[in-house]
Amino acid sequence: MSNPLEKGALALLIVLLFIAIIWLNNERKSSSKKYLDRIKEKEKETNDVREKMEKDIEKVREKLEKSDNQKLEMTHRVVELSVELLAAIKRFNNGTNFK
Repeated sequence: MSNPLEKGALALLIVLLFIAIIWLNNERKSSSKKYLDRIKEKEKETNDVREKMEKDIEKVREKLEKSDNQKLEMTHRVVELSVELLAAIKRFNNGTNFK
């Protein structure tokens, strides 16, 4: 291997090998970054969906609470009307009592 052409070819081969190693390393880093970016994007999408679902659940809870409050108010009003009706029946019976 005393031939300068062989030495030059070997040096070129070594340089190309180093370039290939550096390129592969950069590609690995690049693909790792892309993969991490995709994971972060999916995580953000998942969080967005979770937040939307939480808002929807809260809206449903509020509607149910409102509905329960309306039912309670209606029940209270029915009880009041029943008491008034019983009082009116009692007054009618007292007024028409022919003893």
